[in-house]
Amino acid sequence: MGRKLDLTQVKAAAEVAWPSGPMCDTARLADLTPEVVREAFEEACARHGWPNCPRCAEERTYPLKEGRRRCSSCGYTFGLFTRRWAGKLSAAPGRWLEFLRAFAEGESVSSASSKTDAAYNTVLKAYNVMRQAILCLLEGHESFFSPEGDLLVACTAQDSGRGGGGCDDCLMPVLTLREDGRGVDMTVHPALRSRDVVSMPLAKKAWRQIIYTEPFKGSDSLLFSCCKQAFENLRSVFLDDSLPLDRGSFLYSTERLFSQTPCYSLEKYYLFLAESAFRHDRSPGRIKMDLLDALCRPVPNLAHVR
Repeated sequence: MGRKLDLTQVKAAAEVAWPSGPMCDTARLADLTPEVVREAFEEACARHGWPNCPRCAEERTYPLKEGRRRCSSCGYTFGLFTRRWAGKLSAAPGRWLEFLRAFAEGESVSSASSKTDAAYNTVLKAYNVMRQAILCLLEGHESFFSPEGDLLVACTAQDSGRGGGGCDDCLMPVLTLREDGRGVDMTVHPALRSRDVVSMPLAKKAWRQIIYTEPFKGSDSLLFSCCKQAFENLRSVFLDDSLPLDRGSFLYSTERLFSQTPCYSLEKYYLFLAESAFRHDRSPGRIKMDLLDALCRPVPNLAHVR
């Protein structure tokens, strides 16, 4: 399994790499050795199965060159980030650390691209991967992902011209949200889909391309993303009056996030809603540590892929 991780050293490295103030310049990151940065990621991956085989879960694996390992049972060879969110982008731990810090501290993609000297599209992909990893922290997140671990779009109205069923068959996932003095609790409802909520006699309001409702069974609101066709179909039922969710801080903080980063697709709205809930009740330092942990978790639905 390799040498024992020096958690004291990793903690000290994190304190240098992730100060509580604004993003430091690249020179500060140069103080960290690649070995120390990798150890921080190894510690996070170890909480989620490393170095067991990510394909068959066999515990007996042995090291190869360049940090890779081979399973003694199925023969699968894998690296630290194989089938984990961080593996969705070809980047070394040190590079991921730069992207992670920029994202956690609210840097725009263009700003992070300039500060890290990485291509704009590379940073954009890294940001999208981090948002998907955050979405996977929600209870019930599996319904968002295909068997290959890709983000699904379940809006049938957008395909109605090609035989889709329209709003009555829409299967967009539904989020539940509860906000109190301790923070925000967001989950994916295990049974409801957007078509179910549309047919319920619940008060509804529209916000960007999101529909949210009055309280439902212990939650402050149900929320789901909705296409333009559905908005037109439902326009007559939307309220102008205030709902309980309007009186909390979640919508305000999420609106600030939307204003900083344009959102052009239905599935991306869920990513931003989950990100807002993730940021809502965490300190800057906690965001960075929890985001590192999220990146080191396995991508859902990939266990069966050979």
